[in-house]
Amino acid sequence: MDVPAPDGAYPLSVAKRLLRVLEEAPADLHVETLLDGRNGPRGTLERLRPEPGDLLPGDGAAITGFRLSLFKGMGSGRGSAETGFIRSVDHAVDRFYGSVVTHLGQFEQRRPARTRQAAEPVGVG
Repeated sequence: MDVPAPDGAYPLSVAKRLLRVLEEAPADLHVETLLDGRNGPRGTLERLRPEPGDLLPGDGAAITGFRLSLFKGMGSGRGSAETGFIRSVDHAVDRFYGSVVTHLGQFEQRRPARTRQAAEPVGVG
């Protein structure tokens, strides 16, 4: 799943915010930084949580978003057994949706930009 990065925010702040939002996500979730026209640094949450700066590109390129992936081995049978392929797919989708997608709304919500008018003191006269 690709998630766009908020415009106008500091790259390290964006990376930290994403990792905070993914607090409940599994440690084996892969996060890849998307740059303008190319892919950037990537790693698992387990490795990135202690050092969010590892998501930042070394050349200072603008971050356009993040790609989130959760890899799962699939069962070899088609049956309804717990190790079956269909059950494995259902479990993987439920796990990704419940622990990742449901929390991304907090990341995508942007604070309204302060207007110049609101920042200036009002003169009383």
